[in-house]
Amino acid sequence: VLVDGGLGWQVYSGQDPYGEGVTTATAVPRDNPAVAAISFVLDYEPRLLKENRAGDPGVMLASFQRLGLKQPSGGTTVRYLGKCPVPGGTGDHIVLTTPYGAVTLILVPDYPVGSRVMVADRQLTAVAHPLRSGGYIIVADSPHTIRQVERMLM
Repeated sequence: VLVDGGLGWQVYSGQDPYGEGVTTATAVPRDNPAVAAISFVLDYEPRLLKENRAGDPGVMLASFQRLGLKQPSGGTTVRYLGKCPVPGGTGDHIVLTTPYGAVTLILVPDYPVGSRVMVADRQLTAVAHPLRSGGYIIVADSPHTIRQVERMLM
């Protein structure tokens, strides 16, 4: 949920069905990479997919390697759409079709992600996770799906 004043809200009840250990509500700035990623996925990704946009897969593979992540496999389709904006920089925009549903993965190997943040907005959940000199952002339909994708990447 986004509220006036440039803040997004991360809200989870004391019931934690996904075992994420998140039981508080925290305000995060609208330019937080996780909040911005949800907006990008909802507002721009459908058009990019319809245009059949594609990027150089070598760039994507280099980002996976720099972050020490595994490229998803095992029934997962990987589609690299090229660069996308993140607040103050760019990331590698990847759409995954997984056994858990469609997921957007944004790799940001040179972007200072800061601390791990999970947010929910407009029916989607996103996590920004620091890793090495950068990090990654995952946008999915639930914290459970995010956790499954994170397991595939590690």
